[in-house]
Amino acid sequence: MSRTGKPRSALATTLLSIGAAAVPLVAGIGLTLKLSDHALHHENLRVGQAALQRMDRILETVSETAAALAPTTGQRCQTAIGPMRMAVARDPWIRSASQAYKGTAYCNTVSGTIGTARLPAAVPGPFTHQALELRRPGARSDSNGSLLLINSKADYALTVRIDNRVLMEQLELISGSVDVALHVSGTYLWDDGSLLRGEIRQNPRYRVMLPSSKFDYAIHSSLSGEDVLNLLTRKLLLLMGPVMMLSILSGGLCHWLLTRPGRQP
Repeated sequence: MSRTGKPRSALATTLLSIGAAAVPLVAGIGLTLKLSDHALHHENLRVGQAALQRMDRILETVSETAAALAPTTGQRCQTAIGPMRMAVARDPWIRSASQAYKGTAYCNTVSGTIGTARLPAAVPGPFTHQALELRRPGARSDSNGSLLLINSKADYALTVRIDNRVLMEQLELISGSVDVALHVSGTYLWDDGSLLRGEIRQNPRYRVMLPSSKFDYAIHSSLSGEDVLNLLTRKLLLLMGPVMMLSILSGGLCHWLLTRPGRQP
């Protein structure tokens, strides 16, 4: 019996020592992954909120400039063009402004009078509707694409244009390792300048969509699978040394306690 008992005792000692070493290793890796996951989500949310605040401030300034031009709505281009150009020159975010009647543009701060629209008397009062539209790169005057803020009342519309490069630069200043996009009516302007339409199919665990409470748009911030893997790998490598040391000490201590000579009575 003693011969069969010794191998079993040695095997049990080895298994218990390995288990004691594995506990801190598994717990350390699990805790690291959980904390890293929380940190990634928090960073994603922080960047998205910062981008949302920046875009709200830009659009508030642009909206105030557009509202100040409300009295020019319905005026002949020769009368309205001066105040429009002065307002555009004072606002650092606006590239151009234009007036339209029944969907036809007739006055633009870049090209001046467009066509010969017959305008009735100006409609008094402030604008009654506001909308945002992301415009793809197109004509020579808009080769980079634009974000349009359109204020309208009755058959009149005043459109102010923000160059997409301006928005892209602002998003890039905030994004860091997070991918950030401006989302307007199903179209995404990413911080690398790409303009895409459709739904995003990334893992929802590492992306957030934050709608603006002031304007009709949202900020999308996300981490790609590759970025998540790289960040988690770096976290694990940083903590692997201390965790391995703790694991070795735990296993060694368990083995010593199980194999030390017992006290004689």
